[in-house]
Amino acid sequence: MKLDLLTQVIQYLKQHEDSLRLKKLIFYLCQQVWENEQSKIDDVDWQSSIKELLNKKPTFASLTKYIYGMAETTTKPKKYLVVADVLISQLEKIYFVEEDETQACLAKFQEETAPQKFNQQETTKPDDLYKIRAEIISNINPLRAKILLFSALNEQFTFSSQDWASLKSQQLDELISGLIHLCPTFTKLVHELELTAGILQEVDENLQVAKVISQSLKPFYL
Repeated sequence: MKLDLLTQVIQYLKQHEDSLRLKKLIFYLCQQVWENEQSKIDDVDWQSSIKELLNKKPTFASLTKYIYGMAETTTKPKKYLVVADVLISQLEKIYFVEEDETQACLAKFQEETAPQKFNQQETTKPDDLYKIRAEIISNINPLRAKILLFSALNEQFTFSSQDWASLKSQQLDELISGLIHLCPTFTKLVHELELTAGILQEVDENLQVAKVISQSLKPFYL
């Protein structure tokens, strides 16, 4: 872990308008105890807590799933899912900092690329992107999902430094929203995802990712 990058991430989180909620969420993620006493939150050390969190979840996929899952169990899940987005977007930089680590980063995800059995939640509201996103990342690798969506909206992801920079600058929510706007019908959505999966490496895995994404977004077209 590069200490200068960690310092930059901590500085950003400290100066963020939701820094108090960020620190409270980090405490919750590390201790798995919801703390309401502000003095205890104030005593939390940013650096040691973030290091503990990263050590707890060595892959970005497991970290993302854990943070979103814990945020949803708070007393104010909608607010803390927004805070979770901020935290994840910053921690992502630590996982994907070096251009020449591209293949290594993907290798870390291989253990989690096999999707779990997908159960669509009937209670999911079409306008709730947070739940849609959580549903997607709980069943597939979020990095694979981002690469597939990015390729569908732009052009085939080539793992170049420029492509990595573009991918890092976009959140999963943005890519999901962009795909919905691109595809006016569910049939078009399925076609675009399957077509894109067919031109990427590891076609079978990406076709499974495409299937999970399309089923998650199906409520938007009902």
